[in-house]
Amino acid sequence: MDNVQNGSSTEERDAIVLKNMKKFLGLEHFGWKLSGFMMLAACVTFIVAAVTIISLSGFAVSQANLNSYEKNFAAIYMFFVMGGAYLFPAFFVFLPGAIIDFAMLKKVEYYQSTTDTDISIARKRCSSVGMIVFCVCFSGLAAVFYIINFVKTKKNSAAFDRLETKKQI
Repeated sequence: MDNVQNGSSTEERDAIVLKNMKKFLGLEHFGWKLSGFMMLAACVTFIVAAVTIISLSGFAVSQANLNSYEKNFAAIYMFFVMGGAYLFPAFFVFLPGAIIDFAMLKKVEYYQSTTDTDISIARKRCSSVGMIVFCVCFSGLAAVFYIINFVKTKKNSAAFDRLETKKQI
């Protein structure tokens, strides 16, 4: 017996709900990928900047005609601190961020693959509040699509219940 609301059957609406979940998982996948590449690019840029600053400082100090050891040491120290100011975020912010983004990219691919076989796995993940915080911390773009999927998953819980029941039979 078909239950018709708004001119469409429940099966059609359930298919649309599932299609929307897949679409927003795909968009979240894109968000993680873009964020990962941007973090990686920032890491490489900061490393190149640090190496350039340190190299130029070494060259400048070696060419300078400094009379005292203290002046020479102060110049070298200043440029190493400046180089370190670029190396620190490169290795402790951008590189871990890129690694996390690419790891999440693989996880989202897994959840995308489970939507056709066992919707409960993807549904559980898409209804997690903790993932909102995680996404906001590591990828703002992925967070936008995750939050949309989160709201749609909570709103269409009855459709997901029917889909889970249908997959178990």
